[in-house]
Amino acid sequence: MYPTIHNIQPFDSSVGTTITFNWNGNQIYKVRCLIKENETGKIVYDKVVDTMKTNYPIPANSGLVNGTYYVCYITVFDIHNVESSPSDMGNTFHCYSSPTLNSLLQRMI
Repeated sequence: MYPTIHNIQPFDSSVGTTITFNWNGNQIYKVRCLIKENETGKIVYDKVVDTMKTNYPIPANSGLVNGTYYVCYITVFDIHNVESSPSDMGNTFHCYSSPTLNSLLQRMI
């Protein structure tokens, strides 16, 4: 059994995001998030948080780099510290810097 990750929208790594997923199994006690660079397969993020929720918060400035394509895997731990399997294929996502909008009116001020 493994968690099913919802679609991960592109986000600014300096802001962070929350990854949501579905789980049908024993009560969750911890959630692990493992993120790899899509191109190289290098692990760039691997942390466990104590939570019973079906989401994982990626904090701002977590080491992810804007302009990069990633693959995310989620596993959950039960009360006996037994870790689930990750999905065979992770969910892909991009990190992009947030655009700054400069309107003509702002430039006139």
